[in-house]
Amino acid sequence: MKEYQQTILKLTYKAATTAAPVAAGRKYIGTVANETTACAAADQANVSFDFMKDGNKAYTFTLNFGDAKKTVEVEAGAYEVRIFLHQSGDEWTFKQTVPFTVDKDGWEYYWGCR
Repeated sequence: MKEYQQTILKLTYKAATTAAPVAAGRKYIGTVANETTACAAADQANVSFDFMKDGNKAYTFTLNFGDAKKTVEVEAGAYEVRIFLHQSGDEWTFKQTVPFTVDKDGWEYYWGCR
C-alpha cells in the first residue's frame, strides 16, 4: 500500500449450510422367539419383548403361543429387554428385565424352555 491511498476490501458472508441429517445407526437382523411350547402347560403363554434404549421403548415384538420365531431388524446398541407374558384375559404379566446387546447379524433372543 502506498501512503494516502485507500484500499478497499470486499467480503462476502455466506451462512453455513445445515449439516446433513445424521444417518440412523447400523441395523442388524436377528430373531426373537417364543419357546414356551416346550414348557409345562402352566408356563405356556404369549410373549412380548420390549427393547428399551436410553430409558425409552425402541421396539416391541409380540409372539403368540405357538409362533416359534419372528425375524426382525434392530439398530445396533445396548438394550434392556422387558419380558411380559399373557396367558388369559386382558392383562400382561411382567416377568423380568435383562440386558442385551445387538452387535451383529444373526442375534437371537428367546423366552421359554429349551
